[in-house]
Amino acid sequence: AWAVTARPIVDLRRLPADGGDLSSQVLDGDAPMRVLWRHDPWRLVQTSDLTLGWAHANEVREIAAPFEAHPWEGVRRAVPGTSVTVDVPVGRLLEVGCARVGQPYLLGGASEAGLDCSALVQRLYWDVAGLLLPKHTGDQRRMGLRVSRSAVEPGDLLFFKSRDRDFGHVALALDQGGATLLHASLRNGSVLVEPFEKVQEAYAYLGARRVARFLEPTPHDGRVMQVSRDDRRPVDLSNPETLRGWNVHVVGLAGAEGAAIARFLCHHGVAGVTAHDTSTLDAFEKNVRLSHVGLSARERGERVRELLTLPMRRCLGEQYLDRIEEAEVIFLPQGWFLYASNDRLRPLREGGKVVFSQMTDLYFRLAPCPIAAVTGTNGKSTTTRLLSDLMAASPRPHLFAGNDRRNVQVLDRLADFDPSGLLVLEVSNRQLIDLAPRPHVAVITNVTPDHVEEHGTFEQYVDVKRKLVARQTADDFAIINADDPVSARFETAARRLFFSLQPMSGDGAFLDADGVLQMRIDGQTESLLARADLGVRGDHNVANVLAAALAARVSGVDLDTIRRVLAGFRGISLRLQEVARTDEVAWVNDVKATTPEAALAAVTAFDAPLHVIVGGGDKGLDYSRLAAAVQARACHLVVLDSAGGRRVAAAVEAAGGPARITFVPDLEAAVNEARRAAQPGDVVLLSPACPGMFSMFMDDARGFNALVRGAAAGAP
Repeated sequence: AWAVTARPIVDLRRLPADGGDLSSQVLDGDAPMRVLWRHDPWRLVQTSDLTLGWAHANEVREIAAPFEAHPWEGVRRAVPGTSVTVDVPVGRLLEVGCARVGQPYLLGGASEAGLDCSALVQRLYWDVAGLLLPKHTGDQRRMGLRVSRSAVEPGDLLFFKSRDRDFGHVALALDQGGATLLHASLRNGSVLVEPFEKVQEAYAYLGARRVARFLEPTPHDGRVMQVSRDDRRPVDLSNPETLRGWNVHVVGLAGAEGAAIARFLCHHGVAGVTAHDTSTLDAFEKNVRLSHVGLSARERGERVRELLTLPMRRCLGEQYLDRIEEAEVIFLPQGWFLYASNDRLRPLREGGKVVFSQMTDLYFRLAPCPIAAVTGTNGKSTTTRLLSDLMAASPRPHLFAGNDRRNVQVLDRLADFDPSGLLVLEVSNRQLIDLAPRPHVAVITNVTPDHVEEHGTFEQYVDVKRKLVARQTADDFAIINADDPVSARFETAARRLFFSLQPMSGDGAFLDADGVLQMRIDGQTESLLARADLGVRGDHNVANVLAAALAARVSGVDLDTIRRVLAGFRGISLRLQEVARTDEVAWVNDVKATTPEAALAAVTAFDAPLHVIVGGGDKGLDYSRLAAAVQARACHLVVLDSAGGRRVAAAVEAAGGPARITFVPDLEAAVNEARRAAQPGDVVLLSPACPGMFSMFMDDARGFNALVRGAAAGAP
């Protein structure tokens, strides 16, 4: 059913009660409302901008169908990822807007009797341009194109958040750069014009959007103007607008990288994007949720809905890579070359006619600020997270983008980010393959044999890691592990600062003979804290802490802040993470240790008797050092029956020693076996030492932590 107003102004309530908070207001002559539910004497209605509210039955008149003059289908709405071109000079918008100066402020209001900030811009765009924005600020923030503060034009919308209340705020830019704003102010109780700085006293700036481009009257249909092939600008990945008019494809829509790129392109007005994913439509939601576990459950649901409604073509399941040969620009996820389903991409990449890029490439091209990038075979996740924590405790703004599904990508926040800030990136070898980066601060934790099958030889893998420092200049910093014989030889024009677990004479960070972490810059040595006061275990974590502290110091973090953060740092999830302690047995999850070196670091971090769970795929790596450490420190090796697990077991057996070896078929059996064998004071350590652990033996429902909790409760 439908309804129209029976009075000049109808108040919509958030709850069906007299005197309840306003949801919105509807004026006589507005588009009809849908009647969704009758709960006498109230009607739950939805307005044409999709706002929900309760209206009293006496104030609305139900009709059989919408008025001919106001069908919803004819309403032009602002949508995410595009700016509507309208036939109205921007001067007209500003003229009508300034005529409202002095109009009373009313929270939730949308009429002459009073209106709030979001209703002001909604009414202006409707009255002047015939363009319908949602009623609420949070919804308006998703409309149109994101623009940087410096690129703001008259008519753009600037969004804020109240400094003392939990609600958003929106203002209309009256000039270039948004120096002068029109807004409905709760603080002043009316519509007024104020400088940007004055608005910022009460509201924190969040970003700007362009929902419409105002032109002098021209004969077109009011939609986004398409760019003809002849008018296209050459592709410049540092300027997303140059991609408009090109045939752009994104591979891996359900993944964290593909989703971030697709959203970024659509929000920057790149029309006609084609996005691909091997997921069927039925599996798409599950896979998006799995690849975005850094978001809350609600945010993951919103991400799914957004990816399924963004203005782009989706090729899912059997349609994967449909018409990919027509692509002119292709964005790939890291590791795309590992899957046979992507073989069609190889000739396109080798042909040289298609522009290829990836998310990390965009970070380096688009960041308005210096970048601190961390790579390494082991330790990069811990080091990057600690560096982010150190920056967060300092006054300098920063953004952080990690390298797994537990991290939230920040590509869509770069346009509004402070140029004086720092972007902290974790960078993998797969991202470096096609990258030519120049970070201001480069950190290389170590380089040991791994991923050799992806690069052909270990030397080629080393060459890829070396790229992180290859293009740096004398104005940059390269932070390198003096104890790692491979990366310690990397040459760079940057200022090299070393970190070491041994005392050093030069500048850098090191562990002295008394077990105290020290830092020396420009010849001045400062103590950080004693190793015993760190909240993380193992020599490898001491090295990670030294690297992160050095990177933070050259990025402007003061020593007192560094000391405080280091003392409180407890590591990251799935890295030597103690998940339970039952019957005086500690259970430790180190599942991200998927190389012999990472597992070796974990095994040597404990003095107590160990029950080590290993297993996964086989990449032909050398397990001899790990095997010797297992025989020296562990009493029990629990082997998940797999190619990698059998190689570890063979190496441990060849090393000779007291460790007992038990084979089990799956992770649940491994936990039960360790529970039966462990004695008070022992440690059960999951440290796979092999790749493929997640895909072969774990799932969200019955992962290691859940199995341990079940064991603690006495589950079989």
